[in-house]
Amino acid sequence: MPRLIAVDLGSHAVKISTWRVQGREVTFEERHAMTVPQDGGLPKLEHRLEALDVLLDANPKLAAGPTDRVALALPGGLATHHRLILPFTDAVQVEKTLCFALEAEVPFDLDEMVVASRTLEVTTQSELLTAVVREDKLGEWIAAFAERQLDPECVFVDSELLGHWAEGAVTGENGAVVVVDVGHTHTAVAVVVDGLVKFCRTVSVGGHAFTRAIQRALGCEWAEAEARKHGTWVDVGDDSEVTDPGVRSSSGYAQLSEPARKAMDGAVGLLLAELRSTLLRAEDSLGVEVEEVRLTGGGSGFRELWDYIAADLGVSVRPVPSADGEVLPAHWTLAYTAAMRVGAQNDSHAIDLRIGDLAYRGGTDMLRLGVIYGSASIAVFAAAFLTMFVWQYHGLASELADVDDRTAEVIQSTFPEVRESTARGPTRVAIMQESTLLAVSRAEMLGDGSGGVPPTIERLARLTAAFPPHPDVTVTLSGLTLTPTKVQFDAETDGFASAAMVEEMLQSDETFQRATKGDDVRTSGNRVKFPMNISLTDETPEEG
Repeated sequence: MPRLIAVDLGSHAVKISTWRVQGREVTFEERHAMTVPQDGGLPKLEHRLEALDVLLDANPKLAAGPTDRVALALPGGLATHHRLILPFTDAVQVEKTLCFALEAEVPFDLDEMVVASRTLEVTTQSELLTAVVREDKLGEWIAAFAERQLDPECVFVDSELLGHWAEGAVTGENGAVVVVDVGHTHTAVAVVVDGLVKFCRTVSVGGHAFTRAIQRALGCEWAEAEARKHGTWVDVGDDSEVTDPGVRSSSGYAQLSEPARKAMDGAVGLLLAELRSTLLRAEDSLGVEVEEVRLTGGGSGFRELWDYIAADLGVSVRPVPSADGEVLPAHWTLAYTAAMRVGAQNDSHAIDLRIGDLAYRGGTDMLRLGVIYGSASIAVFAAAFLTMFVWQYHGLASELADVDDRTAEVIQSTFPEVRESTARGPTRVAIMQESTLLAVSRAEMLGDGSGGVPPTIERLARLTAAFPPHPDVTVTLSGLTLTPTKVQFDAETDGFASAAMVEEMLQSDETFQRATKGDDVRTSGNRVKFPMNISLTDETPEEG
């Protein structure tokens, strides 16, 4: 049976959950986690991958098979979200305009970014939520997983996955539910309105900042500070020891000394300030009021944080609901929702970042298996046809050599300027076509000889005179086509106003009054490119 495999490459622990899929039924299988080694610094990708490698070495069956589907929860610190409102309802027009609208929101070159979006609402305009992430960073993550036989079919930003945990909330007409995942190095915040995540942000404060505050206040080792925070520190004088850091029976805040508690309160205050400013911004932009906060993530084990948030924001704070009747450990919520999303087992929405050049191209394992199992049959038939092929090849080669000699003679007699090596080369057909078309075009340009000025030259001169005067408007032409019935070309100018002026000036000329400008496209050099079609007859102009 195929599996759903969800990976949460957390900074405190790497987590993998698996489910078995049979028809539409999804059954939980197992969970595996491996702690990322900590020394006080912020864990980098290589540290997380080291923990993942240890986990996979100990559990080889976690590698994905040909029919398995893998989902990855990407840390929100690698992506930014932007809410846009565009005055269009047509999906094609929205897609064309998205990057131009987003350029005003972000301070970096979008050519280096993966830009994905989902529609929040369509009325007389379109409301979108976009996710932007550096293409090289996302590609690095995907490649690392593919090397470990965990090529993710979908990649979701962790904060968007939190929308699933707002289900069942009852709010007023303009009410919103906020789901907060307090992680190790960052806190993900999702504002959910009518079942959709409409605003999300990643705050770079989490459990790591709490531990760092305790360590600095006590001047102790990182492991001791972490254990004291989780309440797993055993103080027996000089033989004090750290118990299993994975055991989190309760918060150790109450047992902290006064200096350590004050230091930790400072870090918590920073988180509360970031959370408060985030929610105020969301309320203003969405026109809603936060009515409830749902808390999850490993940091939610710090129970005093619940009271701090409730007092600071003035709203109720609750844990996320259970998953299908199961009490899910708080630090496994991201893995659960990632798997349910890729398996279409819930109604939550999240942007899949595997698009464009990084789009998932699965199924190669099945193809490889087909090649392996079919290679024996292919070998048998190949041996039978090999002898016949060699015999026919020699006969056809001799005939082709004779045809090649006769063709070269014809080409050189018709076009003496063509060298013998070219006449015998693989491009000889293209050379003949080019020479023939060149001769025909020259004849058309000269006309029948009865007039004074060749008609093509006269039309080109009139077209030049019909353009807006230089230097008021500068236009670069390419792909110019002149025929007795039409004129076509691609033009590039310095703005939309100049493009409109080109069309207006051409239409004011009696000869070119049927000029029709195609869609404007802004180039990477901040210029505007557009096609122009001019019918010289009463017939409908051809499309460019």
